[in-house]
Amino acid sequence: MSGLTVSGIVKAFDGAPVLRGASLSVREGSFAAVLGPSGCGKTTLLRIVAGFERADAGSVSLGGREVTALPPEKRRVGIVPQEAALFPHLSVARNVGFGLPRGGSRAEWSSRVEECLELVGLAGYGSRMPHELSGGQQQRVALARALAPRPGVVLLDEPFNALDRSLRGVVRDEVRSAVKRAGATCVLVTHDQEEALSMADVVAVMRDGLIVQSDTPAEVYASPVDLGVATFVGEAVVLDAISSGGVASCALGRLRQRSNGVAGAGFVALRPEQVTLTAGSALPADGAGNGQAGSPASAAPRGRVARVEFFGHDAAVTVTMDDGVVIRARTRGVAVHQVGDMVEVGVDGPVLFFPAAG
Repeated sequence: MSGLTVSGIVKAFDGAPVLRGASLSVREGSFAAVLGPSGCGKTTLLRIVAGFERADAGSVSLGGREVTALPPEKRRVGIVPQEAALFPHLSVARNVGFGLPRGGSRAEWSSRVEECLELVGLAGYGSRMPHELSGGQQQRVALARALAPRPGVVLLDEPFNALDRSLRGVVRDEVRSAVKRAGATCVLVTHDQEEALSMADVVAVMRDGLIVQSDTPAEVYASPVDLGVATFVGEAVVLDAISSGGVASCALGRLRQRSNGVAGAGFVALRPEQVTLTAGSALPADGAGNGQAGSPASAAPRGRVARVEFFGHDAAVTVTMDDGVVIRARTRGVAVHQVGDMVEVGVDGPVLFFPAAG
């Protein structure tokens, strides 16, 4: 198994640029997710890594060996497509063993096929036909087929899109566990933030043909490099603000910001789980516990609950402030606020500030 390095990939179709110098580094044995909206170039990048497309410029290396000019069959890359694409006339075992090199013994072939089926939790399924399997099982067979030749890297091209939402989470967990057990280097292409954050060791956010941030899921979520990443990766409340001396003034008052080095006009971004809602006059007298800088409780911004969405583990509460600004908060457990309630709005912890010029 080996790591992957993609450097300065440029690609255009009919003169229209798709990739504008995309670069990505994935450590050996790690699971990376390339996350971006439709049309950002992520599938084209994956196809170039696989060798299905030729880059106009840039390079692709596997395990320190440049493979940019090699055809797909010479790259030792496995790919799991959006739909399993199993051969319907072949058994599960023959599907898994389809890409294994010829010349070995039948016993070696069977041993490797069964080993891969066991990796994906389908031991004993070799004699079944694809139509006898569920959608999730078919995707796991496709993964076993990709792992069978011991590729340098496994590429997953939005492989869970065709699955029912109730099944998607289970199959994601099974696929990640199988990849980790195999020790494979893996790259997942997806537009689903939850999928990327929950599965990957590293999330590479792609926009307009470039990787704009690549880091751990926690770091990408907590410290996005710009407002575009902040609003794309998870929910964000964005407000006009003026920053001075490490404090951002906005519709929610004067809020502490994470970095004191940025000042001027711009935008505050905070996560809905940072927004606190307090009914009546129950807000602490000293305003402690929130991100407000020196604002007494009596000056706390107020608004009216416009909508409550209950999800079981939490609730999303939409509040329309007195000045018309709309705020979205996440509250744990059963929603304690009802539509029409007046609430005071605070902020827990420092916020992100992005200058308008950025």
